[in-house]
Amino acid sequence: GHMKKGFTLVELLGVLGIVAILSTISVPVLKRADENSRDKADNAMILVYTQAIESYRLNDYGAFARVPNKRVTFEENGRVKINSELNMSSDEIAALSNSGKGIYPQTKAECLAVIKLYTGDSNAVTVPSKGSSYDYYYNRITGEISVLREQDIPAGLRSNYIALSGG
Repeated sequence: GHMKKGFTLVELLGVLGIVAILSTISVPVLKRADENSRDKADNAMILVYTQAIESYRLNDYGAFARVPNKRVTFEENGRVKINSELNMSSDEIAALSNSGKGIYPQTKAECLAVIKLYTGDSNAVTVPSKGSSYDYYYNRITGEISVLREQDIPAGLRSNYIALSGG
């Protein structure tokens, strides 16, 4: 018998149909997995930032106890002068010392100083994995941090929230 090589049109269309069906199933699944992993990354950072702010609130200058070579002195205006090991400017230190024990940080500068102090990360706060339209928003009343877009915050409550990475 004489065999013809190649595929018939019907066979090709059948295969294309199957590929099309598989891709319509898999694309949303992969998208969801991607979104989930971004949420997980953001939630991990939220935990880190929240812990930093909580530690500071409960523990004020407890972090200085972990600096092996502590040379902590006070300037005449009451600001804390700290040795270079903490790698903080006097403005950052002022923000820390002014925020007061047991009170959540009230300004962006205080938040970033606290996060930098407790995480040892001089890059302060990164942009959320979810995307640049989002930011880490800090609620200075509750001390909670969440990933939000500005339009997600009710207008009346906006003054309570501070964007940590953006403006």
